[in-house]
Parts: sequence; C-alpha cells; structure tokens
Amino acid sequence: MLTSDVSVQTGMIVISFLVLFLLGSIAGYFIEVVFRRLVSVKRWVNPGFLRGPYLPIYGFGLVIMMVLSISLTSALSPYFNFYNPLGDLPDLAFSYATVNDLLIIFIIFIALQGLEFIAGVIFVNGFKVKLWDYSNMRGNYKGIVCPQFALIWFVASVIYYYALNPFIFEVFRYLFSFLFGIGSDRSINYSVIFILGIVYGVFIVDLVQSLGIFKKVTSIAKKSKTVLYLEKVKRDMDYELKNSKKKLINLVPKDKREEIEKKKIENQEKIKGFNYKIKRLILIDPDLKKDNFSSDNRPKRDEKDL
Repeated sequence: MLTSDVSVQTGMIVISFLVLFLLGSIAGYFIEVVFRRLVSVKRWVNPGFLRGPYLPIYGFGLVIMMVLSISLTSALSPYFNFYNPLGDLPDLAFSYATVNDLLIIFIIFIALQGLEFIAGVIFVNGFKVKLWDYSNMRGNYKGIVCPQFALIWFVASVIYYYALNPFIFEVFRYLFSFLFGIGSDRSINYSVIFILGIVYGVFIVDLVQSLGIFKKVTSIAKKSKTVLYLEKVKRDMDYELKNSKKKLINLVPKDKREEIEKKKIENQEKIKGFNYKIKRLILIDPDLKKDNFSSDNRPKRDEKDL
C-alpha cells in the first residue's frame, strides 16, 4: 500500500513537471521569436526545429532551474542561509539575499551552460545541423558555446533565482493542487489531464515529423560533408517554395493571373484601410510623418502661422 501511494505521488509530480515543461517551452519560443525579430535576424522566424510554438530546451531549462534551486536550498539550508523572500520554500526560513546565494546561482549557470552544450553537440554530431551558430563570436567552441552567451546564461541564472524562482515555485504548487487537490482532499482533474494528453500528443506528432525532416537534412549534410545551419536551411526552403509558387502561377492563364493579382491588391488595400481606422481609433495620426518634426524633435510650425 505504501509503495502504491509513493508511485501515485510520483506520478502526480511528474505530470505537474510536464505542465511546467510545456509552459517553459512555449514561453521560450515567444522570447526567441521577439529576440530574433528585434535583435538578431531582424525578421519574423520560427526559432526552433519544431513546427509548433515550442522550444524544448527552454522547457528543460525551466525544470532544471526550479529543481536545482529548490532541492539545493532545502539540502543546504541547515548549514547556510539562502534567499527566500516569501519564506515558503521547503524547509527554508525567510531570508534576504546573501553571498551564499552565489553557490546555487553558479550551479544553475553551469547546468544551463551544460544543457546548451549537450543539445548543441547532439544536433551537430547526430544530425549535422546547428540550431544556433556562435561561429562569429570570439572564444566560441565549434559555434556551440561562447563566452558572450555564457555571460547571458549567468545573468539569466541571477534573474531567475532572485526574481522568478519564488513565483515559479508558487505556479508549480498551484498546478499540483489544481490537478490533484490539496492534502487529504484529493480530486483528480481528469478533464485538464485529458487536454494535457491531447497537447502532448500533438507535440509528439510534431516532434516525429520534424525528426523525419531532420533525417533528410542530415543525409544532405553527410553527403556534402558539412554541418548545416538550420536558419540557412529554412531560408533556402522558403526560397524554393516561393519559386515553386511562381512556377505554378505562371501555368495559370494570363487573364486569370491578372484577376488573382487584382484580388490580391484589393485585399491589401482593405487591410491598409482597416489598419488606418485602428490607428485613428487609438489616437495615432496615420498621416503624421517624421518630417513634421525638426531636428530637436519639436513640431515644425506651419509657414502660414508665422
């Protein structure tokens, strides 16, 4: 009976971690999308190798950071004081930031850096594909890791430990109670677990299909005896797709092509008109141009007002 209770409890924790992993994967995906749009690639791209909005490395990273921060603070709390602003982490009393926190932050940083390195090595050596490429960074190792991004991982570890860890722990505890109830009042939320199963089913199908595409890319890379960069492969595929569409369009009779082009222009004008109305609605003047301002960013005076 005791073994059964332990296995049930373990199953509940695993399911809660699966939800946390999914949330981390989705959040990481949107972080990468915005980062690449604003900083690196300067355009909208799918940053992962999956078709859906998931970046599993972020899901693994979130789970690893939470497990390490909670387990290490609990295990070492009899010997050291660690940061715990809410006083609700396991076996850890309320405490402000101390120099002891650097120990756990450094371990989290090593884990994140190790996760990036292992994932990079698996894809480079196993699939001959780079999901990211730091080759243009000084001090990089095979384009997989570099000092500049190691610093980013360290900063991320600090931010997570001080700003996000208590919040993430509360989210995890809420997920557990939401899915399985609290204390002796156990009431499994089967509908939510069923939906979670469907989401993971879609995720697994996406993973299998993406790995199938990766096999084709890997075969090309092995024949050319090179390691391919995923972003370049995607750009080449998009280029080929656009060319294929152009070839198909050229097969359509000229009068039909003109009709399709006319419809396309009409739709674009409708979208522009809709965007114009939205901007006016939120008090943005769409007709306002940059040259309406002088070099000191003050509005220019109209000559008739002088």
